[in-house]
Amino acid sequence: MDGSDTNSYTLPPLNAVPDFTAGLVYGFTGSNHLDDFHTCLTDIDPLIKDAQKALEDIKSGKVIAGIKDIGDILFLLPDAVSGCTDPGIKSDLASIEAWAAIFKQPLKLSKTVGKNWLMHGTEIKKNIAEE
Repeated sequence: MDGSDTNSYTLPPLNAVPDFTAGLVYGFTGSNHLDDFHTCLTDIDPLIKDAQKALEDIKSGKVIAGIKDIGDILFLLPDAVSGCTDPGIKSDLASIEAWAAIFKQPLKLSKTVGKNWLMHGTEIKKNIAEE
């Protein structure tokens, strides 16, 4: 991918993965574990691939597929942070996993996503375009 195709995306730099992960956890829990993630996050290749796939799917209008990709990221997090010793991280991830259980119920997930897309689709598309 040489960047000349506006529909192609490159992987983020490896040092951005802890920032992305900390932001994701912060968005769900309000807890900032950025310093911890910079030192203990491992096995990040699957996270990068799923983040890239989610971005590509959402930007191409495949919202349900993009949401599923985000679910995949959430289910990969426990393995990626298995080296972290902060009990707060483990607690926050348990909360995220409980919330993410909806990803294992495709019908319920699609209804929830569809409803939110109808109610907030214009704002979501605007936010995506800004990225």
